Amino acid sequence: MATPVGSLFEKLLALVDGVGPGKSLAHKIAEAQASYAAQDVPGTCSIMNAFSNEVTAQSGKHVDPISAVAILAEAAAIRAALGCG
Repeated sequence: MATPVGSLFEKLLALVDGVGPGKSLAHKIAEAQASYAAQDVPGTCSIMNAFSNEVTAQSGKHVDPISAVAILAEAAAIRAALGCG
């Protein structure tokens, strides 16, 4: 059985708590959750892509590289569950 997307968002939100520049990463996840709740899958995918790009850009700067790998893996799981391209 696939993990519900809501659970994946919660896990990712816990991973980014206190990580990155300010609360930017957590805000993007909250925005993605709201988009998903509104059944806007393309919008959610777009936000998740922006989130992954930010994590990649901040890896080694405001995000520990090892944490970045775990965060990006969770983000990829959400994109896969949503069928993002």
